[in-house]
Amino acid sequence: MSKTVKGSSNFSARAPVSKADLAPEYRTFKFKAFFHPSPTPPMEDQEFYIKIAKACADAYRSDDHAELRERIDEWLDFTIQTHPEQYGDAVYMDHTYRGLLALDSGDIETARLELLKSGKAPPSPVLKSFGPNLSLGKRMLEAGEKETVLKFLDLCKTFWVLPLRLMHIPRWKKSIEAGEAPNFGGNLFYLMDMPGLEEE
Repeated sequence: MSKTVKGSSNFSARAPVSKADLAPEYRTFKFKAFFHPSPTPPMEDQEFYIKIAKACADAYRSDDHAELRERIDEWLDFTIQTHPEQYGDAVYMDHTYRGLLALDSGDIETARLELLKSGKAPPSPVLKSFGPNLSLGKRMLEAGEKETVLKFLDLCKTFWVLPLRLMHIPRWKKSIEAGEAPNFGGNLFYLMDMPGLEEE
């Protein structure tokens, strides 16, 4: 069943992001991110980052698509302008939410494409360590998209570094191939319900 859209919205008003969206000096950071430690953002930036991730999740759960698009654009702009090393998180979640909204409307083909695009996001400190958010992957499995999810997990190897991914991806793939529901654990919450968020 499709969700009811709250208010007028055009979630696809902004074209999917690409490396061309970055300022010229940042367009090669995708490759540098693997070899250079990321700077620790100032506390106020960390707080904004946590809150913007939760604001996107809240907007999605409230069916407020216009608010969701606005908050994702804010997330993308923040990383491009201030913390390009975290750009991959915003790109990843942009495609994740596009896929979730497509599933909500019954558009399985678009959801499939968006899941695979999310697996090609640039690396970031969160994606390289904690790994991807699997909310869309879980929904796709429930929709019978086993092969698509297996392909997506293989794509995640490009940003989820060793040995951390070995703790999860082989186990998840084994469960999926056996026709079982994998336990994605905290990977259903990363980049949505960020740990450490203090309610005001």
